[in-house]
Amino acid sequence: MQKIEKILVPYFSTDEINEIRKILSVTGEEWLVSSLDVTRQNKEVDSRAKISRAQIDLLITYAQNKLSHLKQVQFFLTLGENIKNSGEYDSAVNIFNSIVNTTGNESKLSNIKINCYLALADIYEKQAYWKESLALVKKAKNAFKLQKDNKGIAFCENFLGTIYGERGNIKKAKSHFEVSLSLLNPAKDKALFGILEVNLGILNNIQGNFDEAYTCFHRALIIFEQTHDLNRIADLRHNIGMVFTQKGEYDAAFSEFDKSIALSIELGAFSKLGITYLSKAFIFSQLKDYHLASAFADKAMEFCDKLNDRLSMADIYKIKGIIERSLNNYKLSESFLLTSLRINQELSNGLNKAETLYELGKLYVVMNQKNKAREVFKSSLEYFRNINSSGMIRKLKEEIFQLK
Repeated sequence: MQKIEKILVPYFSTDEINEIRKILSVTGEEWLVSSLDVTRQNKEVDSRAKISRAQIDLLITYAQNKLSHLKQVQFFLTLGENIKNSGEYDSAVNIFNSIVNTTGNESKLSNIKINCYLALADIYEKQAYWKESLALVKKAKNAFKLQKDNKGIAFCENFLGTIYGERGNIKKAKSHFEVSLSLLNPAKDKALFGILEVNLGILNNIQGNFDEAYTCFHRALIIFEQTHDLNRIADLRHNIGMVFTQKGEYDAAFSEFDKSIALSIELGAFSKLGITYLSKAFIFSQLKDYHLASAFADKAMEFCDKLNDRLSMADIYKIKGIIERSLNNYKLSESFLLTSLRINQELSNGLNKAETLYELGKLYVVMNQKNKAREVFKSSLEYFRNINSSGMIRKLKEEIFQLK
């Protein structure tokens, strides 16, 4: 009950919280983190250790009978955000849609309605439902325009940039980030500046500008440590770990990933864990520790499948393809890599598609299928040239040259 009590305190009395305790205990579950050992050093979280649907249903009914309409809406928004962070996306979507429907056109609740649009957009983005996510962010942006709220508009521009970045459209992403920056006041809007620093850092990392990426992340870290935003810090630790991974500094990367995992477990932010497990799986594959690589890939799949995180699922298949290629299981490797390629094509993700093509090309090289290797390497190179990723351009040119 410890984690749920944090969101109950502002809305319910001590007696009411005790009553809620008794009601939720009927389900035979507690909203607590359980853990099990799956790494050499860390305790990792079980993806099933989340608030149950039964608990959510009982809590909503209790709140409806105890709180005023305004308090209900505020509480449900807080509950929805917590459930979203724990990875219970279906329940969170139901709550946010319910808030949108019950608020109607009440002007005093307009900001809550906008926050619901953005929360829903965040969930849909994580599941690669780009059309739905874009529509909701644009709806929120139009609402902020009516209010002449530049900070809100800037937030939406940043969000749009994130969506296009996830799809691998780096130029469009950067354009939206620049518009967002132009609308902000550096002194007053530090938190959003920090978010933009993170996103610019991600773009730099994709393009192979590792020092610039690290600088952006470090500036953001200072901001989020000042504001004590542990959720953002957990994300940042993961992103810094990705920079070290790209540079081949694996011990430093592990350190950052472990910090991210520890914070995510502490916060109950289970939705963050899948991609970090996946990142550790990749490093173990590079270190030729295929047992641990497979274990982490399977753990990542457990989380990402539950979250319907299709983009990460495509990455998991790519990592599994790398592992099987290293074990000389070429047909199985090809099956995994082609599955990753298919999903990325379906999701219109240019970056992930190009990364998978690169790994597929390396497979065809060891299978002595040079024509196939050349073909996929050239397709991958075309994308990385478009985004000016110097490191990948160099690697691909070397691979193609060696096929001559």
